[in-house]
Amino acid sequence: MKRAIIAVCLTVLCLGAAKNPVYDPHRDGAAAELDIHVVDELGCPVPSVDLRVSFAIGPAEGMDRSGQTDSEGGFHASCRTTGSIWILAQKDGYYQTRLHVDAQDVPYEEAVKTHRWSNGPVKTTVVLKTIRHPVQLTMNGCGFEEMPWPATNTVLGFDLELFDWCPPYGFGKHDDLQLKYDFWRSSTNWDQAYAHLTMTMTNCVDGLYLEPVEEFSQLKRCYHADPDAVYQQRMEFVHDRRSGDVDRRNPMPKDQYMVFRTRTKTNAIGEITSANYGMIFERGKFGLEWNIRAGFNPTPNDTNLECVE
Repeated sequence: MKRAIIAVCLTVLCLGAAKNPVYDPHRDGAAAELDIHVVDELGCPVPSVDLRVSFAIGPAEGMDRSGQTDSEGGFHASCRTTGSIWILAQKDGYYQTRLHVDAQDVPYEEAVKTHRWSNGPVKTTVVLKTIRHPVQLTMNGCGFEEMPWPATNTVLGFDLELFDWCPPYGFGKHDDLQLKYDFWRSSTNWDQAYAHLTMTMTNCVDGLYLEPVEEFSQLKRCYHADPDAVYQQRMEFVHDRRSGDVDRRNPMPKDQYMVFRTRTKTNAIGEITSANYGMIFERGKFGLEWNIRAGFNPTPNDTNLECVE
């Protein structure tokens, strides 16, 4: 009889627990507050920006708070959320910005107790980049998934403007890049592989340097190339897994891109008199394909790279 009573009690407790599960802010949501400050790329406040702040409250649900920034570029928004907040900022004369914010600013245990993701408004800065002087770059590489290497373990010339191999493998006219690519994969063990890409600018005055991708902005890359930057003539990228383990890994960076200077001409005392500038974006993977995109400014001595893909 006692066992039966205990079993009934346990069943009631289990049913009660199922009806009233332990509170989880990631599932049930907690209060979140944002103090948003919108500035331009120079750090100056931007007033009258249209903002939409989306608070996630479920796998396919959300609640929006919309309005405009004040005279100092400020905006306050609050709502319940399961953890993620998305900000959309737009104004005529500026490139659109989309920014993700993690609502959690206190330890998870504290959020469970207080039902709040922070002890006060989380201060968030949103950068809205000004539309200055957009330029029409020669954009190549978009729309293709792969471009087979005509030969491996061989130095190949590549024209960045025409985006083609130089003869005898293509119709490129300017040997902007010297590319050498070694690739090997075991026929019996797919995990054993090796790839080594060497990029060398043909002219000793030409070069490349890396810049960070700004994913938040519609203009993800720089306004212009920096003529005074330190240009590297050579870059190497390696993925060595011949042993089955990764012994060396230096991939083409996914959060950066390359700014290049090519076709450089100098005078008798070594001063640059003419050059073309552009950008290389890495897309791909190690394999028997050349997976990049390039933006090339065809106007000599024009460092402007302000172009939206």
